[in-house]
Amino acid sequence: MIDDELERCAAAASRFDPFSELSTLNTDGQTTTMSDDFVDYLRAAILGVHLSGGLVDPAVGGALIALGYDRDFSQIDAGSGSEQPPVHTWANDVVIDLDRRTIALHNGARLDLGATSKAHCADRIAQRLVREDLATGACVSLGGDVATAGVAPAPGWSIAIVESARERTLLSTNDTISDAEDLMVIEGGGVATSSSIGRVWRRNGATIHHLVDPRTGRSAATPWALVSVHAANCLEANIAATAAHLEGTDAPELLAARGLGARLRDHSGTTIAVGTWPRRAA
Repeated sequence: MIDDELERCAAAASRFDPFSELSTLNTDGQTTTMSDDFVDYLRAAILGVHLSGGLVDPAVGGALIALGYDRDFSQIDAGSGSEQPPVHTWANDVVIDLDRRTIALHNGARLDLGATSKAHCADRIAQRLVREDLATGACVSLGGDVATAGVAPAPGWSIAIVESARERTLLSTNDTISDAEDLMVIEGGGVATSSSIGRVWRRNGATIHHLVDPRTGRSAATPWALVSVHAANCLEANIAATAAHLEGTDAPELLAARGLGARLRDHSGTTIAVGTWPRRAA
């Protein structure tokens, strides 16, 4: 079941699979044959636009390509990308009617669903595990996007925040995690972490990361190295964590005002917890 959901996510929303529905849309500029899965992932992206006030914008696909993020991350080279990335926004360059299953991209815009699709896939997997009676409770992590569903074990799900080389091999919080930045317990909802230092490359002497500001088409000038958010589900957590980088120094106050718990670490290493951020595990 998990493999099925991952394959469906990639078939619908992967920008790196030339045969996915998203890649076909980006190539053709329009489509009227959207699958149920693609519609679902587009709805998740639209939610991202609305909840973030336009800061989490899927129309940054063209800018990501211009910045050099048009291939597997390990293959990005320092000379890839153009000097001036394009500026496209969902509001100005995308016309969509989900009921009629039509969408058109204007002015050469391209979509990237990376800010929402993985988190939404984690939610879908956790919910399906419980819905199909494969688990009474489920906790699913896809590359740091953590979704839960059903009944949590006592005293709750233990979630580690790890920003190091070890995160590439960390498989279970049942391990002893001596270098975890934080280890908290949640009874439900989702946790997502957005980093401006995890996917970084050099281009023309500048450091570039994958968090694009839709207002400029360039990597966001964020004061935050790492933002983790706990929300009602993983999708909403990841939207908030991504938006926090673009909100800059106002992010802690804005996250707390939305009733969210968050942990933010700036580039100097200073960490703050705001709102309803869960207690640290013993």
